[in-house]
Amino acid sequence: MDIISLKKSVTTLIAKNKLDEAIDLLSQNIMDSSEVNEIILQSARFNDVKKQLRDGVIDNSEANQVKNQIRRNILELVSAIEEEVKYKREVFGKGNEQKEDYIIAFLSVGTPHHDYQKKYIDALKAHLLEYKIQLETLGSTFWALKNPLVALRKKMESVSGCVIVALERLHVKKGIYKSKSPQEAVVENEYYSTAWNQLEGGMAYQMNLPLLILKEEKLKMEGIFDGQLHEWMIVKINPENPGELKEGPVGALIKAWVDEVSNFKK
Repeated sequence: MDIISLKKSVTTLIAKNKLDEAIDLLSQNIMDSSEVNEIILQSARFNDVKKQLRDGVIDNSEANQVKNQIRRNILELVSAIEEEVKYKREVFGKGNEQKEDYIIAFLSVGTPHHDYQKKYIDALKAHLLEYKIQLETLGSTFWALKNPLVALRKKMESVSGCVIVALERLHVKKGIYKSKSPQEAVVENEYYSTAWNQLEGGMAYQMNLPLLILKEEKLKMEGIFDGQLHEWMIVKINPENPGELKEGPVGALIKAWVDEVSNFKK
């Protein structure tokens, strides 16, 4: 179900006072949106108010007040998801018409939340087009609201390489690692990229696709970003300097990956 149809269906269900069905529909169809945790929270809140009403903890008037707030929250969530879809298409969808004789590669990158991140991604796409390599990513030419892993696997089977651009998504100022265990440790000022980098990168690796891993230098080295776990080199980047894509070691390593992709072309 596309986002327009989903929004219409959810709005209709809420108008018919079928809040539980509206929440179920959202839960079934939204799997790769940044709002998915909020949907889970609203679902839990709705189930909680129903239980409180059954147990006599609150009366119908109090329950209706909470339900009305949940309705408003759900409608705002759907609008936010719609904007996210539009934004992804705007950022990643430009120039996605497949060009004849161009090689298709997969781009794994989180939705940018800083202007410099967007500029770096745009510069990378433009640079690789000079080599006749076109990048596609989940959220542009093969957006999937439901079962995105199915669409992702099909795309991976048809491309000739994968670029992972790992940019800061989460900053943990202070946290606890392995809480209340002998291995408990304090985590301070650690930076992490989107979890989709790990998932998509692992899938590309298992399919033996040529990998180009561009990692913002400050990100924690773990999973796909641990260079000791696989043979592909981790290229440290400065996303505020898109000029590095064409020069120095970053530019040279990109060219080496281009050669791998050209030889791999399906």
